[in-house]
Amino acid sequence: MRLSKGSSVEVYKWKEGSYSWSTAGVLSDNGHTYCLRYDRRPPDKPLAMERVPRNSLRASSLPIGGPCWAENPFSDWAPGDVMEAFEDYTWYPAVVVSAMAVGRFHVRLVGSSRCLNVRTCELRLRRQWKDNTWSVIPKDSVNRRPSNHPLPVEG
Repeated sequence: MRLSKGSSVEVYKWKEGSYSWSTAGVLSDNGHTYCLRYDRRPPDKPLAMERVPRNSLRASSLPIGGPCWAENPFSDWAPGDVMEAFEDYTWYPAVVVSAMAVGRFHVRLVGSSRCLNVRTCELRLRRQWKDNTWSVIPKDSVNRRPSNHPLPVEG
C-alpha cells in the first residue's frame, strides 16, 4: 500500500492488552516510514506528530451505516456483539453490553472495564485491510486479531 501526502490513515496502537486504531493524516514518507499528524488534539496541547512504520498503518475506513443523522440500517447490535466503537478520534474493540435507547448503546471496551455510551454511527463492524481491500471480521470473534495485525497471533 502506497500512501501519499494528505492521505487519511488509521494507525495501529497496542496498549494494556488491547489495540486501537487512531485516525491521522500523512505529512510525508520515505518508503519505509510515514510522518503523521494525528487528528486527535486536546485544545491545550500542540499537534501530535509521529513517524510510524508502514506496517502499522491502514487506509481509513468509514463506519458502515453512514452519518449519525441518517437512518442506520446496521443498528441490530445485541448484547455480546463485538465491534469497534469510536471515541476521541480512535476506534476501540468493544462488546455491546445493552441497548439504551433508539440508536444508542452501552459498550465495554475489550481488555478494559471502561464503558462508553455511543450512538449507532459511532459503531462499526471490525474490519481488516488485506491485499488493498477491506473485509469484515464476524461480530462474534472477540479474541481473533485481524490478519494484518502487526503483532503475532497468540494461540
